[in-house]
Amino acid sequence: MKKTSVLILVILFITAGTIIGIFARLRKPPELTITIDHAKIDILKLQEIPDDNKYLFKPAFEKETAIKINHVEIGKKATLDFGNSPPDKITIQEIFLKTNGEMLYTENLIKDITFTQKKNKYFFAVEKSIVSQLSSVYFKGKTDLRGYKITALTGKDKRVYICVIRTDA
Repeated sequence: MKKTSVLILVILFITAGTIIGIFARLRKPPELTITIDHAKIDILKLQEIPDDNKYLFKPAFEKETAIKINHVEIGKKATLDFGNSPPDKITIQEIFLKTNGEMLYTENLIKDITFTQKKNKYFFAVEKSIVSQLSSVYFKGKTDLRGYKITALTGKDKRVYICVIRTDA
């Protein structure tokens, strides 16, 4: 009798653990992979989101969390892949940056990026920007740092991802 009770209890715990694990996986927020021209772009998922965008990209330049910054040619297509769990809605914004990760210009010059969607993937092109031409400093070989802020909404869950690329000016 005692062995049967213990066996039933073990089976109940295993079943409960399996059910909880399944539901946890189903409610898992989307993870993101970004590629441009078949090269993977490093991203950071922000745990704390600042009130403004001025210092939003600072973590990408800090020693502990620094990411690799790829050079990308103008006209290349970016792919955002959320795997099997796409968000309900996304927004993508392009922000030009200083070399320390601070915003280069004002909030007025943040550009909302238009994109297309196919299943769980989103696509946009890295385009020439008039913002790039605002600098009074130009020299041959000058490059721009562009930060992309991707906001993904799933139900009430909000995730913000950032990535930084370098393009020709």
